[in-house]
Amino acid sequence: MSFWSRLDSFLDSGRVVIDRPARSEHPRFKSMTYPLDYGYLETVTGGDGQPIDVGC
Repeated sequence: MSFWSRLDSFLDSGRVVIDRPARSEHPRFKSMTYPLDYGYLETVTGGDGQPIDVGC
């Protein structure tokens, strides 16, 4: 299976939740803005037990 096929499969396994839209400011560093939509995969967790981050 190719990298892209695995990535598609991985993304299909959870709903993407955008919690920081493009051009919104960082919650702690107000002078920084997100250049893209940023969020996480709702039902997929990483090794630290937190949802997997995604940028779109």
